[in-house]
Amino acid sequence: MASNQNLKDLQWLQQVLESGILQKVTFFLSHQTSGCYQETETSISINLSEENNGLFSYLLKQLSTMQNHRNTASLRNMEFHRVLWEAEYLNSLKSLLENNHGIKHLAFRRNDFRMENVKEIMFCESRIGTRGAALIAEALKMNDSLEELQIWEDSIGLKGAEELSKMIEVNTSLKLLTVFDSSSIIAPHLLLRLDISGACRITCSLGMNLTVKVLDMTGVKLKSKWAREFRWVLEQNRTLKEVKLSRCCLKDKGVVYISAGLFKNRKLETLQLDKNWFAGVGVEHLLCPLSRFTALQLQANTTLKSLTFGGERMRLGKTGLEAILQMITTNQSLTRLGIMDDQRLRPGDIVRIFQGLEKKCIIEVSVIERLQRG
Repeated sequence: MASNQNLKDLQWLQQVLESGILQKVTFFLSHQTSGCYQETETSISINLSEENNGLFSYLLKQLSTMQNHRNTASLRNMEFHRVLWEAEYLNSLKSLLENNHGIKHLAFRRNDFRMENVKEIMFCESRIGTRGAALIAEALKMNDSLEELQIWEDSIGLKGAEELSKMIEVNTSLKLLTVFDSSSIIAPHLLLRLDISGACRITCSLGMNLTVKVLDMTGVKLKSKWAREFRWVLEQNRTLKEVKLSRCCLKDKGVVYISAGLFKNRKLETLQLDKNWFAGVGVEHLLCPLSRFTALQLQANTTLKSLTFGGERMRLGKTGLEAILQMITTNQSLTRLGIMDDQRLRPGDIVRIFQGLEKKCIIEVSVIERLQRG
């Protein structure tokens, strides 16, 4: 920082703030002494000692109210160093950002967003966007208490997904991350407006993550490239318990990759694949790691307990039906099988499925949605 001769009394700060020429303001908290230093004609650094930390919220409020008098119209950049963010500080910063739409850059260095008692945070229609997602990710990198983060009705963009992915790789407490958007054509999207590389980036970050237990990508239009990356996640991840991939437009090739991942997976218990676009070939591959084909063969995957697939655009065909019959008569671990609204599944096919169940008591529940509604 600056030498003592360049430090100026905080009372002088009011005049600088009212000048309307500042483009950058930097806060340093927990300094030994309080003061401020004008680095350039348009930038200023403010030091606050621990005993003067109460001024921090006041100064944020001052910057916020000055916007109404055109005094902070030029403010573009703000940096925060060594700030322990309390609720009052966060509220003041929120007010400042709401009143000053000219701020384009926020930086947090060695900040502490400690929230020991907070386990879940939800943002809904908060317009956090890419920048907000990046700030949230930065705050959660060192957080060791938050377990659930939900972002609803917001589009975080590819950059936002990138930052959340980096956070997932190092965060030690987060167990559920949900990001939904309202502008989906089919359904609320997880990570909507990401191209396929953005979705792949989020997925790859889960490979070595040690805390996330649920991955919900319902409604995301996924391609085989994503499924190829997800195969690696299934092979490497040791904590994911539930994966929801409903209405993801997955075709046979994508399901083949997922099936390959199931061969080595030892933790996943629930997999939802209903209302996708794969057919009998996909079903055959999907059920392969859950089936045995000889008396001496070991079942490849014995941890998956619940599996759901089917839908109006899915066509099981003879190949898919035979795969189902093979699985239900040889599987030794699955407890729930859901076949959702397959229009081509004939009554005789359903009878054959239930006849297969009579030979095995392992599968305790078989749900065929079309029958339930009928």
